[in-house]
Amino acid sequence: MHLSIASRVCRRHFDAAFRFLAGRTFGEIIDSNKALIPQAVDQFGQLGPLFDKFLLGTSDEAPEPHDYSTSKHARPNAIKMNKLACSTKVPYRILNTANKQWTSSNPHSWYGESYMEADPKTWAQHHLGLSISNAITGHI
Repeated sequence: MHLSIASRVCRRHFDAAFRFLAGRTFGEIIDSNKALIPQAVDQFGQLGPLFDKFLLGTSDEAPEPHDYSTSKHARPNAIKMNKLACSTKVPYRILNTANKQWTSSNPHSWYGESYMEADPKTWAQHHLGLSISNAITGHI
């Protein structure tokens, strides 16, 4: 019984300390004019909207920042980081840009080791897909 109470008290203090440090860290990252981009991948290997925008930019619109105004767990620096990650200040379509630069400077050579990875975008999608597949099936 005493162990259970002690573990709950310890957990509550740990959670509070973690939230404080995470908020402070987000603040320092924002102040240094940098952003964290969530790299979400669902159970079917589909990329989340911010990660997709960062790599491919296939979405017609930029993802809207989540509305935290009604949340009792709203953290000011997390809200700022979310808005920054959804903004155009963050690089986007980096694989398409890499393709343009690679093909213009190396028109007759492959980026990877074979014609299957002829450009940076194909190479990155191949390796990212392989990594996601390995992560999803790693428990089998």
